[in-house]
Amino acid sequence: MKQLWLILCLCMGAGAYMVGRVPSALAAPIVLLVSVAVFLWKKKSYTLYPVAVLAIFFAASSTFSSANGQSHRVAVEGVVIVSKEQYYDLRAGLFKKVRVFSQRQPTEGTTMAVRGQRMREEAPKNPGDFDGRYYALAHGIDATVRPTKETIRPEKGTVLEKIYAFRGRFRKMGNERMRRYFRPKEAKLLSAMLFGNDADWEGLEDFRTLNILHILSISGLHIGLILSGLVGALKKLTVPYDGRKVSVHLLLLVYLFLTGFPVGGMRVWLSLLFTDVGKRMRRPVDPNYAWAFSGAIFLAANPFFIYRLGFLFSFFSVWGILTVYPKLPLFSESRAPLMASLGVSIAVTLAIAPLLLYTSGGISLTGLLANVILLPLASVILYGGVAVSALSFFLPPLAAGAAVVTQWVFVPFFFFTEHLAAMPFRRVLPSFSVAEACAYYGVLYLALKFPFSRLRRKAGRLLLIQALFAGCIVVGWSYFLRPDLSVTQLYVGQGDCAYVEGKDFRGLIDTGGSRLGGDPTARYVVPFLRTKGVGTLDGVFLSHYDADHAGGVFTLAKTYKIKGIYAPAPGSAEDRAMYEEIVEKVGEIRSIQGVFPMKGWKMKIFPPYGKEGNALSMAMELSSDGGRVLFLGDLPKEQEKRLLKDLDGEETVVKLAHHGSKTSSCDEFLEAVRPRLALISAGENNAYGHPHKEVLRRLKAHRIPYVQTKDGAITISFQRGKVRLSVFHPETLSMRQGIFFVVSMVGLVGVGYLGANYFKKRDDRWNQWITMEPIFCGDRKSSVWKKSANK
Repeated sequence: MKQLWLILCLCMGAGAYMVGRVPSALAAPIVLLVSVAVFLWKKKSYTLYPVAVLAIFFAASSTFSSANGQSHRVAVEGVVIVSKEQYYDLRAGLFKKVRVFSQRQPTEGTTMAVRGQRMREEAPKNPGDFDGRYYALAHGIDATVRPTKETIRPEKGTVLEKIYAFRGRFRKMGNERMRRYFRPKEAKLLSAMLFGNDADWEGLEDFRTLNILHILSISGLHIGLILSGLVGALKKLTVPYDGRKVSVHLLLLVYLFLTGFPVGGMRVWLSLLFTDVGKRMRRPVDPNYAWAFSGAIFLAANPFFIYRLGFLFSFFSVWGILTVYPKLPLFSESRAPLMASLGVSIAVTLAIAPLLLYTSGGISLTGLLANVILLPLASVILYGGVAVSALSFFLPPLAAGAAVVTQWVFVPFFFFTEHLAAMPFRRVLPSFSVAEACAYYGVLYLALKFPFSRLRRKAGRLLLIQALFAGCIVVGWSYFLRPDLSVTQLYVGQGDCAYVEGKDFRGLIDTGGSRLGGDPTARYVVPFLRTKGVGTLDGVFLSHYDADHAGGVFTLAKTYKIKGIYAPAPGSAEDRAMYEEIVEKVGEIRSIQGVFPMKGWKMKIFPPYGKEGNALSMAMELSSDGGRVLFLGDLPKEQEKRLLKDLDGEETVVKLAHHGSKTSSCDEFLEAVRPRLALISAGENNAYGHPHKEVLRRLKAHRIPYVQTKDGAITISFQRGKVRLSVFHPETLSMRQGIFFVVSMVGLVGVGYLGANYFKKRDDRWNQWITMEPIFCGDRKSSVWKKSANK
């Protein structure tokens, strides 16, 4: 029975994932074909699964189309249900939620009337980018509005206004109580753990490094504490068993509402509810059933929950505890609590590894130990926070005493957090694509099902050697296929940033940034670097000191080690101010020029042709096997003409200066370099009108094709004299790719299923074919592989 709900979860998730990626004309025939195959091959009831995929696909496709319509003027009115620093959410109907991007921050429970422009959710333009379309759907947001007029309506005294106003006061009260009794960092942590308030990352970066963000979310740890307290209190009041259970679940549901319905907390509550209902009906529900059933409830309510990281972390973590942990006999069979806790930490890390790589860019080995050490301390801190919150209303002196004791526990908690995060045992790895994550879980599942205990020692050794040999072949082949030089011009809004990767170098030319607020580097560049598995940048080259070229270096320095920063000497006072800020906060800036040979390619840095501002821009040329890419920063046309005397002829690719402004890319320059392709880095619908029509006309006159970053990141690869160009698009499957993907997945699952059953039924078949025995042939003794006599 438990497999029914698990497979339904997978089917509903697959149906939602196909939305926006697979056209209906492709999905329908493929799923119907699979349905017919399942109907003929297996039990007829199994046909329910592909039918569920198709039903969810069509239902979710309708939601996707309506939620991602064109931008237009709207007018909405509703009750504020969430109010943050940058936005607030309105309940505009029973099932309609509207997000309003505003600095106004009204109190929860207020009725607002908003007029403005409905925004179209942004699709990713770089690998690893945030996808606004699926984020909105996963959070139940029907529309996003940029307001032109906001009006507070008089209170009507409706039930909706009252309950959301009460929730707002509850969370605000909790935040104030924690600030009254604890220091800012401690209060921030407890406010997030107890009341579901957001915790900004200042001072909490170590939690991300150690992969222990779950401490900040309301989950099983919190529900277990609250549950034990409620059950104890109700027993003291001699409430009957059934009344006690109903009261506990209602009170838990009220608490979850007050904290914003956190995914982890809701999962625990649903699992408890199903378990208690099963006991009452005398049909015991095992944890696997309750876990899978609660997942099915989430996805039935909103299939796009598969894009919600909290949902994925919560459910995969529990899967690791229920499924992976029992397969680690060294830990699961140990009676030592420390070993058991370490085993749980390892199992959970294996289960959520793709998610960790996506969110933090690596896996911390010390994080395994951190879970063992910090979780018990976090439990004590949580008890202390609850005690302080409760006692502060009736016995403030006792609340102050409980706060002092809790602060003592915070000392070792933060001590271990800081020192474990500083240990050099964090492995930076490229984040997985969805296909790679599916392959990872497929391999992990087969490894869990494989009967390793039935193998003899010699068979196990041979299997290990084969696995290592196959791994070496895969790694070596991937290294052989790497291009000598790869350059990716990223979309960073109205700015510039290019990622350069060779076999001996990883670095950036410009970093993005903005003088108008926001952090484009954190939004666009850092997620891309995670997909590449970058932990250290060998060099960051700043063409000049404008914020949209150099401002992102501060964000990068918080996450990555930068070996060297290179830029021209500053000219104007504004340049000097940026220069000094970078030196103070990031590190030394070096001025270089000349030719620098690399492995398979070379870099040429030209001297500045101006004294300040855009004219100071440092031009760079990257070349490999005759192919060349020229970067110009914001170089004006006069400096472009001076650059011509130092160039060695025509260029393969030119990144046009100043985002395609008419003040650059003059006819003389384009005629001299005659690139085969021009790149234009400019923000979509930017206020400057880049690229200017005059520049596009010049390109057309000189018959130079061009591509723009607003259409997606542009990657140029140089390998063995060949140049390849690709423009990033969000994942979509063609008919051929769709058929190939389905056939491959069905084949992989089928082979794994047959293989697992084969080894279960034939205990010694694997062993009997790999036993080496001596045989005699004439007068000569030889050793050959021979089938054993053991049957």
